[in-house]
Amino acid sequence: MDSKYDLFDWAARRTDPETSHIAAGELQPRLSGLRLQFVNALRQLGKATANEVAAAVTCDPHVAQSIRKRAKEIERAGLIRVVSVRPCKQTGSKASVYEVTQ
Repeated sequence: MDSKYDLFDWAARRTDPETSHIAAGELQPRLSGLRLQFVNALRQLGKATANEVAAAVTCDPHVAQSIRKRAKEIERAGLIRVVSVRPCKQTGSKASVYEVTQ
């Protein structure tokens, strides 16, 4: 698998601070699959566009498209928010920049 994040890996890394482990534990019951991968990757990146998050998760363009599409769903759930708009590092087009809210 070429994914940087395991599909079932919802826990924070061993080297992450305790607060990251707490946050990962709180998210686990509400998120699964691609949504969870998106939030975990965005937490690692800090602030990023949906395409940048997808690129951090996988090199497969079909999987990346599926991951990118989860941004609006996760935003509606209140787990991420738009903080700015800037050119995406992946596409060069202006895009919303997200950050994790919790």
